[in-house]
Amino acid sequence: MFLLIQWAWELSKLQLRFSTHIDILSHIPPTIVLTI
Repeated sequence: MFLLIQWAWELSKLQLRFSTHIDILSHIPPTIVLTI
């Protein structure tokens, strides 16, 4: 049970980090993204 909660927590943190990354990328012009 604890492992399931821990897994769900890790997944939510990863999802949060991913959505934040997408949010940051959407604010950067595509040309800058391509050069990175």
